[in-house]
Amino acid sequence: MIGKILFALLGICSLSYIVYSYGLGQVAHDFNLLGWWLIPIMVSFLPVALCYSMAWLLSSPLIKITPYSFLQFTKYTVIGIAWNNLSPFVKILGEPVRANLLSKSISPKQAIKSVVIYNIAHLIGTILSFILGSLLILAFYPVPDSFFYGIISLIFISISLIALILLLPKIAPKNSLKHYGWYPIVIKVRWAISRTNVFMKDYRLRFLCAVFLETIARFVEGLTFYIAFIALGEKIDIFSALLLDVGRALLDNLFFFIPYQVGSREASVLLLTKSIMKIEVQSVLIVVLLYRAVEIFWMIIGYLLWIFEKKSSSDRT
Repeated sequence: MIGKILFALLGICSLSYIVYSYGLGQVAHDFNLLGWWLIPIMVSFLPVALCYSMAWLLSSPLIKITPYSFLQFTKYTVIGIAWNNLSPFVKILGEPVRANLLSKSISPKQAIKSVVIYNIAHLIGTILSFILGSLLILAFYPVPDSFFYGIISLIFISISLIALILLLPKIAPKNSLKHYGWYPIVIKVRWAISRTNVFMKDYRLRFLCAVFLETIARFVEGLTFYIAFIALGEKIDIFSALLLDVGRALLDNLFFFIPYQVGSREASVLLLTKSIMKIEVQSVLIVVLLYRAVEIFWMIIGYLLWIFEKKSSSDRT
């Protein structure tokens, strides 16, 4: 508990320093420039939610792919994301909610399996986006030597993680884990990966498409950065904005121990723009704050959908 408080204070202090350095007056001025741009900024997350929804639907072979089922999964996805974003550290609050919602259409066991397989696809897709994003940054941006070897190390670690995810059931047989104290945790992870491997054998194309959508979604999320920078009159190409968000996601995961990445996200995007990618933009702080506003907006949408879903369920009973 003390550690969590200290990390929270560290993040708040970091954010306060960044805001102070930027200037409160400049913050107010930048927000006044937005006007109607707020609408496309807030809606910019929708394509990401649609990618997530289709990836989850592909991970659920018992559900027929139709426009109706896609809309249902989109609704459940937005609800799950809303709950996940309430988690201050690891975003997992929404996963039981997803399984519970899906259990209205299939058995609870199959619903849990669907959510587990989707999360493995999400994890692999996220790691692949980090690898691809890192390679693109190295290829197209003048990365300083001080960061070059760190990015190379990251690529190697990411590839190793994907190999571990896919091979864990083979390199760690179930019976060989019983002698270790962390056996219950590892056996659950192993079960999740083994279920995913079975799914891959039976529905390889569906799984690969789900992973592809998850990888693309990580880049598409950069639309929020792109639209926000354009709204503030900054010159940035869409390629840089998409890569910037991949870097943001990576550093968010590295600083998972800071609640809601307060301060660390702002500092990370500043680091990416000024020191690594060397993008000439001045409104980084406002854009990151707008990114947070988009998260809050979709949390509200998800919560409202969840209330409506609960009301509809109680009316039917």
